[in-house]
Amino acid sequence: MAPVTETWTVADALAHGWAYSTIYRHLRRGVLESAYKLGREWRFDRAELESLKAPTVTEVAEPAEDELSPEVREWARARAAEAPPMRYDEARVVVAMFARAAKKSADQDV
Repeated sequence: MAPVTETWTVADALAHGWAYSTIYRHLRRGVLESAYKLGREWRFDRAELESLKAPTVTEVAEPAEDELSPEVREWARARAAEAPPMRYDEARVVVAMFARAAKKSADQDV
């Protein structure tokens, strides 16, 4: 774990635009490795929390497409065109499902 740069509380994160449910979801899941409780108050590294902000679609899609083979790129574009409208959190679950399938496929090739 990197050194802590600035310690925040939940109140600090709320004041900087983070949603209460998002902060506590990260705390519950143990995503914030720097998190600890002092009395009844959670404390964690600001930079670690900020690193969890979701990237915008263009930050993910444009560079990643260049890394795909033409066959996979066309297949992915076709699946994306067929996809129903979805929220960002739903899209992340779909991506995770594809990642697990790819890993399972790669593991079987070894």
